[in-house]
Amino acid sequence: GIMRWAEWQGEGVPIIDDEGNTRGNSQIAGKAGMYKCFMSRFLWNIPPMMMPALITIPLSRVARLHRHMKFIEAGICLVGIGMGVPLALAYFKPYASIAAADLEPQFRDLKNSKGEPVKEFTFYKGI
Repeated sequence: GIMRWAEWQGEGVPIIDDEGNTRGNSQIAGKAGMYKCFMSRFLWNIPPMMMPALITIPLSRVARLHRHMKFIEAGICLVGIGMGVPLALAYFKPYASIAAADLEPQFRDLKNSKGEPVKEFTFYKGI
């Protein structure tokens, strides 16, 4: 949050209309991007944090596996990271869309080159 402070408290993030034109910077889009970025980073940590506990507890009851539990747990963590990070990145793409009605007032009545109202903007939210 501190490194990306300008996105949600300062100048905002550039927003792009349906024709690919940058129409200005929006703090509201910056806040939405920060939230989505936070959620993806939170979600991709769940599998590597939860899987070892859920899997190693039953495995710890098997006497033959006690000597190898460190390696088993490390392997389960790697599988969790291998599953969690790609799934979170796939769910939360680097670019996000936001309705014009949800943005600052200066973006609500903009029109494209055809004279049609711009209803949705795209912005880079990060990963």
